[in-house]
Amino acid sequence: MARGQPHRTIAATLRLALALAAGAFAFAGGAAAQEREAGESAQAQATDGSSQISLPPGAARTLARHAWATGDMVLARAIAEQLVAIDQNDAEALTLLAATDISRGDTRSGRRTAARAVRAAEAPTLRFDAAYVASSAAMAEGSYSAAQYWLRRAYQSAESDAQRDQIENAFRQVRAASPFHYRFSFDVAPSSNINGGSESKFLVIEDSPYVGVMSGPALALSGTRTSVTGQFGYDVARTDTARTTLGVQAYRSFNTLSEEAKDIAPEADGSDFDYQVLDFSITRRIADPAGPLPDTYTLAWGRTWYGGEESDRVARIGLARRFSLAEDWSLRVGGKTERRLSDSGSADRFGNELTLSIAHIRPSGNILRLGLTGTDVASLDPNLEYTAYGLDAGLALGEPILGVSVSGHLGYTNRHYPVYSVGFIDVRDGRQDEVWDATLTFTFDRMGVMGFVPQVSVASEQSTSNVSRYESETTGVSVGFRSAF
Repeated sequence: MARGQPHRTIAATLRLALALAAGAFAFAGGAAAQEREAGESAQAQATDGSSQISLPPGAARTLARHAWATGDMVLARAIAEQLVAIDQNDAEALTLLAATDISRGDTRSGRRTAARAVRAAEAPTLRFDAAYVASSAAMAEGSYSAAQYWLRRAYQSAESDAQRDQIENAFRQVRAASPFHYRFSFDVAPSSNINGGSESKFLVIEDSPYVGVMSGPALALSGTRTSVTGQFGYDVARTDTARTTLGVQAYRSFNTLSEEAKDIAPEADGSDFDYQVLDFSITRRIADPAGPLPDTYTLAWGRTWYGGEESDRVARIGLARRFSLAEDWSLRVGGKTERRLSDSGSADRFGNELTLSIAHIRPSGNILRLGLTGTDVASLDPNLEYTAYGLDAGLALGEPILGVSVSGHLGYTNRHYPVYSVGFIDVRDGRQDEVWDATLTFTFDRMGVMGFVPQVSVASEQSTSNVSRYESETTGVSVGFRSAF
């Protein structure tokens, strides 16, 4: 959607030009049929002003469309103005009038007129065209947020996969051009274990007889978690090869306990397990840096809260680089260093993490991802020190099944605490945890509102440990919304 030629990118151009590809409107053969249409006549005047003809509105619209498709903006505008004078809610004429406004450089008037056309349009096809023209006007003005809004309105009225693909591609172009970046998601997830509690009420270390009994809040408690995530970024510096972005990310979960969980732990409340994150960052991205240098640099700082109480202050430095291995293979290497200063009375932590992921796009469009993660955390509290590695695999189907996009994930994590104690009891050889998790996600791409589509995820996680407090099973279904593009 080039800013210099917004009138060449509107959806109407392609479709209307195809509709008239057989030739111009045949006045002799078409006029008799069009005279049967009720309504007043519109006058069309030759561009040199030499003559005028009166046409029924339907014939006038056809001639205006042909004039637009062949580049005669003066005639197209003159007919559109006549049609709007006859009927102020003529959506097609308003759309053509808005398009000619844009071609003349009057993008503000074009956007207002296109918005009128959207409100007046009854047929989805006309709403699609009008909203697309409105987005073109907004883009030409540099109003990127407004352009994205109107593209979402157009997506809502799309009637074919081709139209939806057209909007998705245009939306990506607008997003790439805009200095503003934002994403939001919302999920509601019933879960068998919202607190990560133990499956057993007895505390067992390795295979020894139990050494204690768990309190209610330490046991697995079922309930429902509602979570909201928001991300916002602004490009403070930008060139053809690099950009620097200031970002804010916020996450908030709200938990409610089931009646069964309340019986197990009457002293607990769902809000005891609420979690909140507020993160500020500055990120530098470089296209094709020299040699093996990173293409992404991130500096971030933020805070976390748990159960409504301050938990940690966090500072993080991250580096990453993506390599194209072949036409359909890519490799991404990343690393980060993080410092967590506790506000809850526990010891501070210092961690390093290295990630390696590879992605492959199959000829069918299926996307396969494989990942490896290594983590090392140090602390003055031996119970918080550990090393870990994780493996994960993901698959996203390239083609929807009955209009539903399907993806899946399988992961494994091994975590070792070399020195660990429970009260005064030292755990021989430390604590050893293993976690398996799997997720299957269904995205209903054709059921959303303005490009925000419902998504359902089924997830399961099983943790085993030589300390029974950390053995748990979790199964849940998450229902939420995300942007389709």
